[in-house]
Amino acid sequence: MRRKALYFAVFMITLVIGASEAFASDIDVKLDNVVNDFTVHVDFDTVTPMQIDNSTVVPLRKFCEAAGFSVSWADESKTAVITLNGKANSFVPVERYAYKLLSRADTKGLSLVPDSITATLRVSDEYIRLKYNYRDVEGDIVSLGKSITSAVPATVVNGGSIVVPIRSLMEVFGLWVEWRDGTVIVSIPPFESVPSDMEFVSADSVQVSAQTSGSDVWYGSLPEQPAEAVAVPAGVQVPEGAVYLGTFKITHYCSCEKCCGSYGNSTAWAGEIVPGFTIAVDPSVIPKLSSVYIDGYGVRRAEDCGGAIKGNKIDVAVSNHSEALKLGVVYKDVWLMK
Repeated sequence: MRRKALYFAVFMITLVIGASEAFASDIDVKLDNVVNDFTVHVDFDTVTPMQIDNSTVVPLRKFCEAAGFSVSWADESKTAVITLNGKANSFVPVERYAYKLLSRADTKGLSLVPDSITATLRVSDEYIRLKYNYRDVEGDIVSLGKSITSAVPATVVNGGSIVVPIRSLMEVFGLWVEWRDGTVIVSIPPFESVPSDMEFVSADSVQVSAQTSGSDVWYGSLPEQPAEAVAVPAGVQVPEGAVYLGTFKITHYCSCEKCCGSYGNSTAWAGEIVPGFTIAVDPSVIPKLSSVYIDGYGVRRAEDCGGAIKGNKIDVAVSNHSEALKLGVVYKDVWLMK
């Protein structure tokens, strides 16, 4: 009896495993009028669509490239960036759709040209960081962004392949995902659905609750690297009596030769550059040595100037060149302190 029971148990385990594998390999993925005007079947290689925690996941690179997206991978941080270009006259339907999404987003009245939509995923991280990217009149990339919770995190399977939840990823890009009798169908909806609450964000991160540490909201580097981040206490109000100056283009610099040339660590009007305090301004717009409040940064002091800082521009001093690059370009409201 024991031997029969053991044989039966082994048979049932084999049956369950076989059914699970069959179910995984039986999932079909189709793109309906996404990369062209037809329905395209996506062929997968060694790793096929499967289910994790009741969510259908697909190999990241294979699926995204079949759908008209590009993928870059940073092995050190285990992070993937998926990019969808927005092109008004593209032959690829999903690129035309991306351009419409970018055009419909609230760009705060600024003159910005649609460029691309990116989604950043890190292995085992439950958040997908979405960014709508534009070029301003000077050609600099400016991004609106937010973070969205994924059904399941990006996961490593089969010794190195990255799989992602197809519904979460495609819905981040505004696409529809339907399940029909074992087939997953991705399509472009008949309307342009732009995410709400998009904010201007730095080059390397998105300001979200997922990046909150205590009472600080982090901008720039991720919170596990606080020494290279610009932090602002949450809920800070505009100082009483401050005068609104408008929306300014915010860039970042340090005292290195690339940023300051032969001037080094010296400011124009106040001795040495103080990261997190000194800003460079156009003195015809912001009086030298005056204090301003910058949304998302707090109070800064106009101690420096520069040949490229003209009109509604502010260059914010940071600790090093790497941080300046990470923070990139943003647009923020600015008030003059009295």
